[in-house]
Amino acid sequence: MRINRFIPVIYCTGELRAVHKRWKMLLNSAAGKLAFSGEGPEFDHNEIVSWTEDDNRGEFILLMIRAKTDCPLLDKITDSAFGVLSEKDLEMEILEIPGEILERGLCGLILADATVDCIVGGE
Repeated sequence: MRINRFIPVIYCTGELRAVHKRWKMLLNSAAGKLAFSGEGPEFDHNEIVSWTEDDNRGEFILLMIRAKTDCPLLDKITDSAFGVLSEKDLEMEILEIPGEILERGLCGLILADATVDCIVGGE
């Protein structure tokens, strides 16, 4: 599993705040991995520059949990921010989660649990 070779940083939109926090908490406690999380598209210039120019960026994998929201402007901003980062030489995985808001949240939480179960189980 690719996530085992890197320090994961999980990003998703604010409506899925519980999802990125769950991923980070499970990776930290159950899997014993250092992990960080944040919300997109709230990247500021300094955060994008740090991901694109820092010499240590090869130690991290960005897990972008992507879901279409009910706001077309937020979707466009998120697409742009994730797009800038995906053009750079970064380890990155974009996970698309479909459905309505409650479904997106539950799918993200279940995916976190399943991923950590695989890590802990050695798969």
